[in-house]
Amino acid sequence: MASSPRIVIVDPNDLIPQQVEAAFTLIDRYVTTIKVFLPDDALEEVEAGRVNTVVAAWQLGRGVQGWELAAKVKEIDPNVHVVLLGNYRDDPEPDDEALEQSLFVYLKRPYAPPQLLRILEAAIDNRDIFEAQYQK
Repeated sequence: MASSPRIVIVDPNDLIPQQVEAAFTLIDRYVTTIKVFLPDDALEEVEAGRVNTVVAAWQLGRGVQGWELAAKVKEIDPNVHVVLLGNYRDDPEPDDEALEQSLFVYLKRPYAPPQLLRILEAAIDNRDIFEAQYQK
């Protein structure tokens, strides 16, 4: 029997885990979520090969940005999906050109819950999260 998809959630403010868990409850899908506060803890999970998706805040505290974590995750395992969520409405927004070539999907607040749900579902089904970002 295959194990459920494993998602590491990195959020120093502890807001994202509730959003992710609620999203999967809505679609009646079971996932294992691993909540961590520090990027290094997420990297340990990725290095152990136990994760298929990392969801993280754009700003991780202590001067660490989510995009830096995304780059390290992809360096360890290019098959792990990475989704970054804005912490605040005034988070910097990467330009379109940077996002087109990025290693992650970025959603700035306020993001639409259906869009987050499509992206997360694509991630656990191992589909293209970038394509899911723009589906309606």
